[in-house]
Parts: sequence; structure tokens; C-alpha cells
Amino acid sequence: KGFRRMFQMGDIDLNDLTEARLPLEISMVRLAAQRRTDDHIHRLELQQAILENEQADVESHLAADEAFHAILAEATGNPMFGMLLESVQHLRHEPYRKHYDDYQLRQAHAEHQAILQAIRDGDADAAEAAVRAHLEKFISVQHDGERVEPTGAGG
Repeated sequence: KGFRRMFQMGDIDLNDLTEARLPLEISMVRLAAQRRTDDHIHRLELQQAILENEQADVESHLAADEAFHAILAEATGNPMFGMLLESVQHLRHEPYRKHYDDYQLRQAHAEHQAILQAIRDGDADAAEAAVRAHLEKFISVQHDGERVEPTGAGG
């Protein structure tokens, strides 16, 4: 509820949200690279297949993106990462949907592929570099001042 209240007050924009995700997701992928199982890899590959499907609509891509990051959180073996990630996932859906175009969908696919490969290889440093590039790229292309409006329950 605290996150939702902050966003409803308009004190946080999309850039704030993405910047806050960066250290969380860096920690997540470093641990996921070390602790992932074959099942995690298989499930990440399934989501990646959706992300690379140019016929899939934006909603399918966003759902696959969210699932991909949720699987990374699960692969850490620490349930706190899933709880923290879930608390911000629903806040980003609507603004991300508004900003995703075909180029960004293809770019996100390539960025997720690099993350997946690093996780598959068990390479924490490469995983960190890939997720950093992924989120920093999004920060660089988003519209400054875009307000984040929560969708759904949680937080």
C-alpha cells in the first residue's frame, strides 16, 4: 500500500521506478546466475520465445517480460526478491505499455537474450552487465516526467 500511495501522490515518475529497479535486479541476476536450475532456464526460454515472436501483441510481450523477471527473482532462491519485484511490477505495466513500440520490443528481446545467456552460463558478471544495459537503455528512451499510476492490487 505504501508504494501505491506514493505513486498516487505523484511524487514518483517512471524514471524513479526504473532507477530503483536497477540495484534490485542486479542483485537478482547475480544470484540467479549462481543458483538457477534447469527448470528456471527452461521457463526463461519459454518467455524468451514469446518476446522474440514478432506476431505477438504488446500485451503478450509485456506479460512475458514480467514473467521473465519474476522467474529471475525465483531463481535467486530468496523469496524476498519475488516480493520486492512484485511490489513494483504492477506499477510499471501501464506506462511501459504506452512507451513500447516495435523497435523497443525487438530491443527488449535482444536484451533479454543477453540476460538469459549469462544466466544459462552461470556468469554473474555478464548477467549484471546485461541487466544494467537493459534497464539503463529503458531509462535513456523513456519520456521524462511520465507519472506512474498503479494498476491492480499490491504494493
